[in-house]
This record gives sequence, structure tokens and C-alpha cells, in this order.
Amino acid sequence: MPATRRLLVLCATTSIATLGGAGAALADPSGFISLGAGPLHAQFDFDPATFSQSGYGARGLASGVIEVTPVLGIQGDVLLGLDHFESDFDEYDRSTMDVALHGFYRDPERFLAGTFVQLGRDTVSHSFGDDTMDRVYFGGEAQVFVGDLTLYAQGGLQQFSFPDVPDFKQNGWFGTLEARYFLTPDLRIEAHAGLSKLSYDVGFDITATTMNLGIGAEYRLENLPVSLFASLDCFNLTYQPIGDFSMDHQRFLVGVRFGIGEDTLKDRDRNGASLKPVDSVGVSISPR
Repeated sequence: MPATRRLLVLCATTSIATLGGAGAALADPSGFISLGAGPLHAQFDFDPATFSQSGYGARGLASGVIEVTPVLGIQGDVLLGLDHFESDFDEYDRSTMDVALHGFYRDPERFLAGTFVQLGRDTVSHSFGDDTMDRVYFGGEAQVFVGDLTLYAQGGLQQFSFPDVPDFKQNGWFGTLEARYFLTPDLRIEAHAGLSKLSYDVGFDITATTMNLGIGAEYRLENLPVSLFASLDCFNLTYQPIGDFSMDHQRFLVGVRFGIGEDTLKDRDRNGASLKPVDSVGVSISPR
């Protein structure tokens, strides 16, 4: 079994144990499981040609927290995704798996500061065969609590690689900013923006830049550990020095989230599984 796959399995097992074993470590276990699905659309511009793809996608996320001390904690995430795209000339499926581990210090009245590592794998199946891409992220994150407002920053380094072509690697950095506002303790709205850069050598240096804007909302049903959510994300990908290519990608999700040991959504934000795995559309150029 390749080293990357062994590490994925290890982190997945650890993250699931975090969620499943939270009850043993906490008086009040904390975590959630969510499932969302919705339409996808992508438009590619190759000057002067343009074509588009449409489809659907689904995302599943399990997150759990262990409090090592009243202010120190560990969060684990397992994120699974499946996308299906169709166009006039081809169709393909992309499956993704990400596992993340966060370590943090949190003062629920003021702030959170932490670090994380995340591993991901994308598998794309299309008429030309299958391609596999591995992703690695490492960085830091922080949250600031101001009344009903939470400000969240996350950033670090990333690397994309291809198991079938070991020498082809793409390195870069990423960063996101998010604002969450609680209209009530059980009704949250949010907006976020992100920027990602990857560089690689194909005989000359290419830099891929992805910008992301998104909004979302979540409402917890009264007297139930269940909430409903919706989100819209828009991604734009460009390549330099290739100035005549770009891609726009939109993803809309609606779903349900089942909370464990949460009194309200605001309680999760200040005391529970409030951190997020790095979000990626898995966009990269395959070396094959």
C-alpha cells in the first residue's frame, strides 16, 4: 500500500475515533454528521472557444471534538464527496476523500488559535481512463468572537501530486476568510472568500490561481438536534502565463446536519466542532 494511502487510512481512522470516542473524553460529547447535495456547473473559456459542463454533487462530513483540557482541544474531520459532470462530448465522475486533524487553544469568550494538517485524494473517471491526485495541506487558523459575530481565518501551504507520475508535483499556498453572524442562537448566516495558488513546471513555470466566494445559512430545528443548511460557492481558476484560459465553477448545496452534544448552533461555534477542512474543487492539470 503506498505511503500516502496508508496515511489517509490512518488519519481517517483517527478522525472517526475522535467522533465516536468523544463521549468517553467529554462529559457532553460534541460533534456532528452532515449530508448535502445539489447542482454543479462549470464553464471553460479557451479563447476563442467556450464550453460548459453541468451535473450534480454530494458532500458528507463528520466532525468531532475531544477537549484535552478546558482550553485545549483536538478536532477530527472526515469529508467525502462525489461529483458527476456531463457535456456535449464527455462525462466524468470525481470522488474525493479528505481527513483533517486540528489542534487548538480556545477561550470561548474571546478567541481560538490552532494548527491543522489535512490529506485528500481525488479520483476522476472518464472516457480516457482514471486519474488520481493526492492533496496535502498544512497551516494555521484563528477565530475571534465578538458578540454574535465570529471571524475565522485559515491559511497555509499545499501540495498536489499524482501517484502515477511521482516526479510531477504542484506546490503553493492558500488562505480563506469567513464571517459568521448569529441572527439567533439557532440561525446563522455566513460569507467567505478564499485565494489559492499552485505552481509547477511543464518546461516552463505555470501558476494556477483559484479565487472563491461563497455564502451560506443554517437553521437548527426547535427542540431537535437537527439543522438544515444551504450554501453557494463560486470558483474562478486562471493560469499564468496562459492568459487565454479560465474556468468558472458554481456549486449549490442543500442538506441536513445532525448534532451531538450541542445546545445551539452558537454553542457549537464557541464550544464544539467549529473548524472546517480546506475546501477544494480538485482543479489541477494532470501530467498525463
